[in-house]
Amino acid sequence: LIEKRLQMSLLQPYQQRILVCGDVDGNFVNLWVRMEQVLRKVGTFEMMLVCGEFFGADLQENRRVLNGELRCTIPTYILGPLKADSVRNYRTEAGAELGHNLIYLGKKGIFTSASGLTIAYLSGTEAEYEDETHFSVETVDSLIGQATARANFIGVDILLTSQWPLGVEKNSSYIPDLFEDEELNCSALVSKLAAALKPRYHFSANTGCHYERPPYRNHKMLQEQTCHATRFVGLARNGNPQKLKYLFAFNIVPMKHMVRSQLIDLPANTTEFPYAEVLEELEKKINIRKRKAAPHLMPTTKQFFFDMAQAEASAVDNRNSNSKKRGRLAMPQKKVNIGPCWFCLSSEEVQKHLIISIGDSAYLSLTKGGLCDDHFLITPIGHIQSMVEADDDVLEDIEKYKESLRKFFAAQDRTVVFFERNYRTQHLQVHAVPIANSKSMFVRQCFIQAAANHGVDMAELSEDVALIDIASPGCPYFYAELPYGQRLFVRRMKQFPVQFAREALTNKDLLNCPERIDWRQCALSVEEETALALKFRSLFAPYDFNQNLLS
Repeated sequence: LIEKRLQMSLLQPYQQRILVCGDVDGNFVNLWVRMEQVLRKVGTFEMMLVCGEFFGADLQENRRVLNGELRCTIPTYILGPLKADSVRNYRTEAGAELGHNLIYLGKKGIFTSASGLTIAYLSGTEAEYEDETHFSVETVDSLIGQATARANFIGVDILLTSQWPLGVEKNSSYIPDLFEDEELNCSALVSKLAAALKPRYHFSANTGCHYERPPYRNHKMLQEQTCHATRFVGLARNGNPQKLKYLFAFNIVPMKHMVRSQLIDLPANTTEFPYAEVLEELEKKINIRKRKAAPHLMPTTKQFFFDMAQAEASAVDNRNSNSKKRGRLAMPQKKVNIGPCWFCLSSEEVQKHLIISIGDSAYLSLTKGGLCDDHFLITPIGHIQSMVEADDDVLEDIEKYKESLRKFFAAQDRTVVFFERNYRTQHLQVHAVPIANSKSMFVRQCFIQAAANHGVDMAELSEDVALIDIASPGCPYFYAELPYGQRLFVRRMKQFPVQFAREALTNKDLLNCPERIDWRQCALSVEEETALALKFRSLFAPYDFNQNLLS
């Protein structure tokens, strides 16, 4: 005990006092009033770290901070924006001052303070592709590589992430206490980051919850070398009405000044590592994604002119010749007696002037009466009624078009909703409707609201359930894929509203165009449709996985 106290006294000169805040949300005055109270009570801090959204919707208040009228009392380090509307406030390089004593750390990186503290940070929320407000698996892998490449790496002192790690409550009796209108915003990629970086403290925000779990081990007992523990703290929003904790003050000695015996002196209440199952599932998903990924032949912007009839015949020939290339036999397509089909590429009824791209087994077009100018349709070339009746080649082409559209819209700070209504239709149509990234978090709730309005029994599918597991060929259904990976399914189609998806997406929180629920009210002339198609053929060309483009 005497030796331990002596060691602690030797570390005293290196001890730093740090203040951490959750989401500020532009409520600056409330934060700085509270900070002044804390400073008067306990003395000064080396710095304050903000792990959530700093700016708010009030442009005037934001300007007061940026022009120095409102001043931070102590050096304050903030992460990047979580909302697209906040991007305008970050017109500076990472590491530069935005206002008086206000430093923008950046989207991701490692920051070493003057005292030697190593602070890793990752801003934004998880998405398939990285942009100003989102990170991807590639972003996280890059940060892990940057951190672990440092000489004698054993971990970081502090990790700041906007988003919570998935599964952090595992192996603990402490469960996050959520209010009815809140839900945890978690990411498996953040769990992966925390596992690799082994922070001594991990702070997250972006939810209305305050949560401090007991520290957890970063090693397997009796199997791996003993390592320091991690303390996770989730902070609430600044000025929340429930008065949940949004400020966290603590003392820390940089690990560079500590000997190993001090670092691995674990508290008695230390739990097992919480992310084992999450990381296992994440690895499976990443491997599946890698297996499904096909090499994209990125075309040039050159336009190609060719005969439509020849393209149709070639596409059908390719589909027939490729139908048995995959691991399982292609599902035989049901032969039914139908009238003229508006979507079969060989049909005289197909609206060829709307076509954007043709693949081996599916094609991409604009839809008639779209919710927006770039409301796309992915459609099989041959006559197939639904996704569950499609063969592997058709499904592969559809997935390729989905991937291309995700990249196309991501470049415009937008995400995409895909949906299929296999009800009162005779040909498979996968709709693709873009949504601004800043509104993507409302998509699920808008579908839930539309379902409640019409008494629709809608289910959310778990990750291990495939559409073909629950939908049978010949049976009607509705299916949607949302921006954050949620998948919605409706089996009971009695009195199902034909415009259900359009109603959900025209909600005031999304596209805000209720007058466009009925596609017939949005119909354009052939000349207008042709002009739009020409425009989007050119814009989509760099993202098209096919070599040949229509012009």
